[in-house]
Amino acid sequence: MRQSDGKLIVAGSAVDEAGSSGFGLARFDSDGTLDSTFGTAGVVSTDFAGGDDDTRAVTLQADGKIVGAGFAGVGADSFFAVARYNPDGTLDPSFGAGGKTTTALRGIAVAVVVQPDGRIVLGGTAGGFALVRYDAAGALDPSFGSGGVVVTAALGVLTSLVRQPDGEFVAAGGGDVATGTGAGSLFALARYDVDGNLDATFGTAGVARTRFDTEGPESADAAGLVLLPDGKLVAVGTDDTLLNTSFGHYSQFALVRYGPDGGLDASFAPCGAVETPFGRAFSGADAVAQAALLQADGKVVAVGSAERVTHDSSFALARYGGGPASACAPAASGRGGLTLKNLLDDDRDMLRFKWVGAGAVDRADFGDPTTTSDYGFCIVDGTGMRAFRMTATAPAGGDWQATTRGYNDRNRYREPEGLSPVKLAAGLAGRARIEFHGRGRNLLMPPLPLPAPVTVRIERSDGPQCWQATFSTPRTNTEREFAASSD
Repeated sequence: MRQSDGKLIVAGSAVDEAGSSGFGLARFDSDGTLDSTFGTAGVVSTDFAGGDDDTRAVTLQADGKIVGAGFAGVGADSFFAVARYNPDGTLDPSFGAGGKTTTALRGIAVAVVVQPDGRIVLGGTAGGFALVRYDAAGALDPSFGSGGVVVTAALGVLTSLVRQPDGEFVAAGGGDVATGTGAGSLFALARYDVDGNLDATFGTAGVARTRFDTEGPESADAAGLVLLPDGKLVAVGTDDTLLNTSFGHYSQFALVRYGPDGGLDASFAPCGAVETPFGRAFSGADAVAQAALLQADGKVVAVGSAERVTHDSSFALARYGGGPASACAPAASGRGGLTLKNLLDDDRDMLRFKWVGAGAVDRADFGDPTTTSDYGFCIVDGTGMRAFRMTATAPAGGDWQATTRGYNDRNRYREPEGLSPVKLAAGLAGRARIEFHGRGRNLLMPPLPLPAPVTVRIERSDGPQCWQATFSTPRTNTEREFAASSD
C-alpha cells in the first residue's frame, strides 16, 4: 500500500525465533529503504493470543492511522482479527483491547475497508462470504447484519471487497457451482446494502455468478475487484480451462466487467470477457491472477504469477485499456446457420457457421487479417450466468490471403484453436458473407445441448466492427450436436 508521501507499507506475517508468527508490517521510504521512524527499524510485529497470526490486508484511515486485517490463531482455529496502528507503527490503545480485536468467527479476513465515518469492515471467508463491521473504537457494530456479522453460506471464498459511493459493499471471489457436485467454481460477486443485507437489485437476489464454459469441469475464481468511476465493476481472476483430452487443463488470467446492476457488460471484449494466457497453452504454462489495481487513467492492472515450461514461477503483470475492449455496439446483424458436433472422439469435433449480412459490408470493415486483425469467434451465453459458451481465435498473419472481396484463411493445421477455413467477403445487403469452419481436438467445444437462444458473434481485434446472428429455435440440440438456422 502506498501512502500519500510515497512511502510503502507491506503487510504479511512476522515469524519469531520460536517459529510463531504474528501480524507483520514493514514500511519503506520511496527509495526502497526501511523507514527507521516506523516501529523498530521499519518493522512491526503483533501477537494476538500466542498462536500463529497473519495480516492479509492493510489500509489507511483519513487520519493516517493504519488498519491491518487477517486472522489470529487460537489453538487449531483461526479467527477474524484486526489491529489499528498509529502512523509511527505503535498500536492504537483507543481501538479494541490495546489496539487489537479478535472476533469469534472462524475464518480468515482478506480485505478491509474504512468508511468515511470511521467504521471498519472486514471481508473474508467463514463458511462462505463473510463481512464483519466494527465501530471506530473496535467494537462490533450491532446495526450491521447479525450482531455485526454477515455470512453468505451459498458462496465460496471471498477474495476482494470494495465500497461504493452510496455506502453499499461489493464482494468478489469464487462461488461453488450451483449443482454442488464439486465440478468446479465460478466468478461470484455479491452486493450488500449499508445494513449488510444482500441487495436484491444486483444480479440475481444480490449475487452475480459467471462461468467461462468449456468441456468438462473447470475452475474460475475472481481474485481482485475494482470499482470504475461510472459504477461498473471489473473482476480479475483465473480461469482453469480444459484445453482438450490430450493436453488437459491450463490456467490463464481472466477479466469480466459488470454493469452497476451486476449484469455482464456485453460491450467489454469480443465475448464479454477477456482471457490472457502466458506462453503457449500446449507447453503447460499456467498463469494465476491474484490481485487487481485501477490506475488513475482508468486502465486495469492484473497481478499474479506465471509458470514456465520448466515449472519455475515468474511474477506476471497484464494491463488492460481504460476504454471498452470492444466498441462494436450494436453488432451488424445477419442470417445464417450454425452446426456444432461434440463427439466422443475429439478429432471429429466440428464447427460450421455461415452468415449473410442484412446490410452492406465494406471490404475495409474487415481490417487486414494478413497483418494485424485477429478474428474472434464466440458463442455468447443467453442465460446471464456465463461470460460465453465458446471462444476461439483466428490470429492475423499466418495463412490469411487477400481476395477481391475480402480475405480467406486456410490453416491446414488449424492452429491454435481449431479454426480453418475462414472466409470474409464484402458485399451489398444479402451478398456479404462470413464463414467460420473448425475441426479437431484444438476446438474448445462447449458442452451440449445449449440453452436457447444462442448468439454467435464475430469480431476483429483492432476495430469497432463485429457481426452476429441469433439462433432461438434449433432443429437439433442434443448432447452431441447442435444445428439451427438463425432468426
